[in-house]
Amino acid sequence: MTRRPLLGFIDSIDRYRICGWAREDGSAEPVLVQLMDNGTLLAETLADQLRPDMGGNFGFEFLLPFGLSEGQEHCIEIRHASDGSPIGRAPWICGVETEPSPRILSGYIDHVDHDRICGWAFESGEDESPVALEIFDNGRLLAQVIANGRRPDVAVAGFGDGRCGFDVLLPVSLSPGTRHSIDVRRASDGQRLAGSPVVLEAASGLNKTFRQTVARAVTSISALRDLQVQEDALEFFQTQADRLAQARMETISQQDVKNRLRRQRRATGEETATEDFPRRALVIDARVPVASRDAGSCAVISHMTLLRESGYEVSFMAADEMQDRAGGCDVLRRDGFLVYRAPYDSSVEEVLRRQPGTFDLVYLHRQTVASRYLALVRHTQPKAKIIYSVADLHHIRIQRQGEIQERPELLETARQIRLMECTSAWMADAVITHSTVEAEWLRKAVPESRVFVVPWHVPIRHILNPFGDRNGVVFFGDYSHAPNLDAAYWILEEIAPRLRRIAPHLTLMLAGSNMPASLSESGVENVKAIGHVPNLSALLDQARVGIAPLRFGAGIKGKVLECLAASLPCVMTPIAAEGLSLPSALEELVTADAEQFARLIARYHDDENAYRPAAEASRQFVADHYSVSSACLAISEAILRKT
Repeated sequence: MTRRPLLGFIDSIDRYRICGWAREDGSAEPVLVQLMDNGTLLAETLADQLRPDMGGNFGFEFLLPFGLSEGQEHCIEIRHASDGSPIGRAPWICGVETEPSPRILSGYIDHVDHDRICGWAFESGEDESPVALEIFDNGRLLAQVIANGRRPDVAVAGFGDGRCGFDVLLPVSLSPGTRHSIDVRRASDGQRLAGSPVVLEAASGLNKTFRQTVARAVTSISALRDLQVQEDALEFFQTQADRLAQARMETISQQDVKNRLRRQRRATGEETATEDFPRRALVIDARVPVASRDAGSCAVISHMTLLRESGYEVSFMAADEMQDRAGGCDVLRRDGFLVYRAPYDSSVEEVLRRQPGTFDLVYLHRQTVASRYLALVRHTQPKAKIIYSVADLHHIRIQRQGEIQERPELLETARQIRLMECTSAWMADAVITHSTVEAEWLRKAVPESRVFVVPWHVPIRHILNPFGDRNGVVFFGDYSHAPNLDAAYWILEEIAPRLRRIAPHLTLMLAGSNMPASLSESGVENVKAIGHVPNLSALLDQARVGIAPLRFGAGIKGKVLECLAASLPCVMTPIAAEGLSLPSALEELVTADAEQFARLIARYHDDENAYRPAAEASRQFVADHYSVSSACLAISEAILRKT
């Protein structure tokens, strides 16, 4: 649990009594404080004395019956008993009383870090001899030095010949984990140099000194060229790295805090509120989602956002892209999601095993992920609700591809995947699909499953170009995806020739990534291969008609929804329209016949009276069924429904 900052002050100090005030910022409760002398704990007391000047009971007083030793210097600090944080006006240095020197001491501490202390010191006198200095760390003698180094800048300022500098390189770095009060004094009488003391706060993270210390150790070990020493060092560093990795997971999950609260509840019998901790959701996909790449990415990003809006702390990891070189993880992090990734995390298995029982919900996206990790999630996260998001039923897509392309090996693959998908649906607490058709198939194939139709949010375009400012027909997709590549070839071989005969003025544009040369260099007269477009919205704003001539596939087609959301009438095959529950105004755009497909393209492109009502119906359909509220309601039902 993070404590509030400690405010306070040491009001007065003498040999037998030290008093002041202390309180936690924003709190009226008394705070336990410690009295430290030269780093040693002398006493503890509760800062609960009445302090009218501070408006509450924040005063403290330490009475020292034997007094502070007169024969040594004391570095006095008041600290918070829980975490060691100091209050203001600390440390207070109580020096040994000596006869003051008649010579006036001038100088300054220029620089202090964990490895080096430097500055200058000069005392007036006829001989102008160098000054002997003593350097203390938290009241303990750290080094002795003669200030006789060359300082031309000091000579120009009028302090003798400039031989008054000192520069101490510490043989052993000061510990970065400890707070240091560096005090530079004249050795003859203990007079403090201007600028003393300089306080180096304890490092709150992996600062420069930590890095340098570790780097020096590794360099020293490497220089030995001793295999056994190097192997021992590797074992040591790996053990420490493992401890740090586990501590990181406990920090992320706050499991140590939750365990402490549970122990407190058992010990006191009190009900300790745990509602302050948000519910935790882990989303696992095979790849890092990129909204411009595929519909599955759009769906998982949308659902992660909806989970967060439902009160979950959402984490993500990509099982097959732990090393994300495309920057997708950075986008998710900027959007407020915690991302498990290399080099901090090595695998899904590691993340699950290092945080046993800490997730309330685990969302497995796509069949490949569910098949690999569902059983492990059940074992390591026994209290978590497991959501299997099918994206689309892979076995249906592959089976249709095998039938269209007459490939019996794909039919066998489809049978194997069908078994895995049904098994995952049976094991999961809830199954999410985007398609009403696939939901019905799952309910029949796996009666024990709990299936929910959950859309994702598809934003509609509000600023639209009018009919007269639009022109062209567009098909887009990732051509490494077999259904898209097959559709593009069908355009070249069947649709383009028919469209050229019906409407020779129209051009079919092919856009998208991973386009092979057979498409980009096809030479078909009325087909223009654009390839990858960085801004799909700009392309959809310019086109007049979208097409989705898919001959096989499964699930909801993101390209269709993108067109409809941009008020672009989309001519599509029954496969492309499957599961959408289109209104009658858009059902007219669906056909499996190549000749009719070409005629529909020409009609909705050239006839404004056909285009306008279809464009309005398209946008309204997306607004009604793929809004944030629709998606949120559906995913809430899937999460909250009892298993």
